[in-house]
Amino acid sequence: MIVSLGRDWTLGAAGAALLTCLATLLSTPSAVSAADPLRILPPTSLDWTQFRSQSPPASYLLLTGTYTSPTQASNACADLNEKLADVTDAVQDDNLRRHLAYLVYEGVFPANRSGDSNDRRTDSIAQMLWASRSNLFVLSSNSDGTDAKLKSAPQSSFRSGTLNLPALCTNSAPWNTVNSTDTSPTWRVSVSEGSGDSKTTYTGYRDLLGFRFGAIPYAEPPARFEHSVPLISDQSVHAELGNSFSALRTTRDQQCPQTSGTTYDYSEDGCLLLNIATGWLPNVEGTGTKPPLRPILFWIHGGGLTSGAGIDGTFDGTGLSARNDIVWVRAHAATFGGDPDRISIAGQSSGGWIVQLLLQSAEAEGLFESAAVMSGRPWDQANRRLSRAEAEKPSSAGGANGLAVLDSLGCSPSQFRRQAKTRSSHRSSSDPVLDCLRQLPTAKFLTSSVFAKPVRDGSLIKGATIDLSSPLSAAGHVNRVPLLLGTMRDELGSLGAVPAVGTSLEDALSKAGVQDPQKAAVVSNTNYAFPLSQSGRDAVQNLTVTVETDITSVNRCGLDSCLKLINDNNVFPVVHAYEFSSRAWQIPNFDPNAACAPNNDDELHSGQYFLCHSGEMMAVFGSAGFMYDLSPRDGNDLDWIRSISDAWAAFVRSGGRKTVMEPGYASLRGYGDSRKRMARWKSLGQSEGEVALLGADGVEDVRTLGEGGVGRRCSALGFGINYIRSERDD
Repeated sequence: MIVSLGRDWTLGAAGAALLTCLATLLSTPSAVSAADPLRILPPTSLDWTQFRSQSPPASYLLLTGTYTSPTQASNACADLNEKLADVTDAVQDDNLRRHLAYLVYEGVFPANRSGDSNDRRTDSIAQMLWASRSNLFVLSSNSDGTDAKLKSAPQSSFRSGTLNLPALCTNSAPWNTVNSTDTSPTWRVSVSEGSGDSKTTYTGYRDLLGFRFGAIPYAEPPARFEHSVPLISDQSVHAELGNSFSALRTTRDQQCPQTSGTTYDYSEDGCLLLNIATGWLPNVEGTGTKPPLRPILFWIHGGGLTSGAGIDGTFDGTGLSARNDIVWVRAHAATFGGDPDRISIAGQSSGGWIVQLLLQSAEAEGLFESAAVMSGRPWDQANRRLSRAEAEKPSSAGGANGLAVLDSLGCSPSQFRRQAKTRSSHRSSSDPVLDCLRQLPTAKFLTSSVFAKPVRDGSLIKGATIDLSSPLSAAGHVNRVPLLLGTMRDELGSLGAVPAVGTSLEDALSKAGVQDPQKAAVVSNTNYAFPLSQSGRDAVQNLTVTVETDITSVNRCGLDSCLKLINDNNVFPVVHAYEFSSRAWQIPNFDPNAACAPNNDDELHSGQYFLCHSGEMMAVFGSAGFMYDLSPRDGNDLDWIRSISDAWAAFVRSGGRKTVMEPGYASLRGYGDSRKRMARWKSLGQSEGEVALLGADGVEDVRTLGEGGVGRRCSALGFGINYIRSERDD
């Protein structure tokens, strides 16, 4: 299960909304309105060039109820506008064989006990399913799913009325893209939660890869600058959504107000939305065969805290869900097949920053079992959380920025202080600045200066930063869960400045905002720590972006220093570190410097182009075809995408303990090559501080924290491997 979250456009409300969403996922499961559990068995290759072809690979619907006759099974398929699968084609489908073997591995089909009761390989499975052409579809395997075989058997071999079997149906729904989505009644499916007067039915749809439910609210629309109100109980859901809710929305036109990044309309009311992608809909109170609930990936989008949307197709979870059997869902997790005890939170950019906030929030304790921070911020003094006083104090950075915004909006506190002097001694109990802000039209905010930074509210966020002391000596709260943390090699290629070709190194660094001490360190040390490499792009461009990435914004030096301290102090039980070091695929709508795409095949294959901020997103989610209708750039892209997607899914499936999938799982699903590519990735504790360097061939190399070229540069720049430890000791 994967949850893609749309946030409030104010940070305080966003924090409450996040906890609302997580708490909602932990609510009591409700019944699915479908009569029997329904699972899609899709093609798992992530090869969208096949999905969009005139003859896409086969997809199936598995109805895991029990049907006593082929007529009854056929009628069940017909209710879904499908028919029983052709047994002749099905027995030759290796993808289907692997799906069913995996379901055996998961314990969906009961074993016929024989041999050593402690060895699952000596037990056998002989599971029959209704199929077409007067035949039965038969799966035989060991009870751990190994040695799976498919065959057919004539129905005439069995006495009428003696069989109670699942049904294998066709799934003829098309593959959808963000710009071409078929939500017509033929493909619609409904699920329900609640009961009696509090029952709400959601109508979504299916496609080639899975089930989708779009833009479902998870909170009541809050008043501006207030915390959101959760939709947790059946009664609150029903009060907000009514008896039925159409979850067929496929665009971003209900996103929260924002200044950039999209041309879609926005809505201040009702923009707290989630998209759902899942491969199966269980009947949690029914009598059909039910697999175990699936792990949940709860995704928090980026956008600098001022833009972005969870309903952005870049984060479409259908491919990831289809390939790795994890689910993307909203409230009442079990309704959509998700396990509320197996939630992993993940975010990129400012979404990663919010994950970092949740790691230090006592209010979030117990709501998730692992966390992934992609291109977040270091836990150093430069990124400390402002207190309320600092945020309001004119002499502080936060206060000065905040006052500038208020002035531009016409809601300056000084204005109201002057007005108060001319009034009687009777004062209103309301906050005049807040009243002023609430009365402004939304568009006024979007044309004014923007300042966005987390503020300690004393409830959701209490500390200036997370306590990275050892667990025995830590004073601040830490949610100690497995952690995945990493960056792109050239983050600032899209976040920062890329100098024009021919610019001098000193001028380039100045224009990039590098401070004088660091600029002097670079210019005086180009023979050792800062060599001017001409490979691929202009040497000054290369070095400028490298230095920016080392010490600005995402800040590679800071994150390395954090990782070293975290590993030394055992702050989190397991930590996996990575850097995309030789391949990326920049999302087309975020390349402001036109510098993040290879100019030719040689640059692509050698990795000699900028691997920029957001260049990992289409690999993690496999969304290049769905969102942008792109074709693979070379013969390596699909294998690279599978490897990256599988590693992130392994993290979720294992509760954060692993980034390399289990051997048995990989073998059954045919992902052995993908597993081999990532096998070198070890946790920081296992590897004594190694960061996995990711590229076209998976984990292509490693670098040790504080050593090599990165270590030399960071030390010369004044941000050596122990600088965060030193800050905290002071």
